[in-house]
Amino acid sequence: MSLSVIQTPLFGGVNGGKFFNDLLSGGWPGQLNLNLNHPISQVSVAAGWEIDGIGITYNLANGSQVSFVHGSNPNTAVNLGATEYIQSIIGRAGYQTYYKASLVNQLTFVIVDNSTLAVRTAGPFGNGDESNNGSPFTVSNPIALSGYSTEGVSALGLSGLSFVKSTGGF
Repeated sequence: MSLSVIQTPLFGGVNGGKFFNDLLSGGWPGQLNLNLNHPISQVSVAAGWEIDGIGITYNLANGSQVSFVHGSNPNTAVNLGATEYIQSIIGRAGYQTYYKASLVNQLTFVIVDNSTLAVRTAGPFGNGDESNNGSPFTVSNPIALSGYSTEGVSALGLSGLSFVKSTGGF
């Protein structure tokens, strides 16, 4: 199966974080080792006033899985069933007035079941102070994450996110 992908701009900032790109760990760009029919099986989030950290578990083409955590350790998991995929991610990112930094402030996941066409949402996560800081964004058909994070901190571990997305559906 062939898939065309593009990468979105960065939402949020860098704020001293280290760059990550999950696809570089999976053989990209020479070979995309993801299960293209069901690339993501779980997303987990650490959130308060903003998104402190994100974890993700990918399904690989060989039947195994690989997981990554970026930023603070997540405490809320969203599991995807065998026929579900993340249709879109709706968020808010930009300058956070309290922390005086550009961050990912809020995320919501729209999940579709390819078998039943049932739709559910998970979230919103973040924006705990209800400040609505930052600008809204929507990303459809995400298959992988990249961005900037600081590992091993209890808060503010995630600075920015960029998404690798399919230019078609699943």
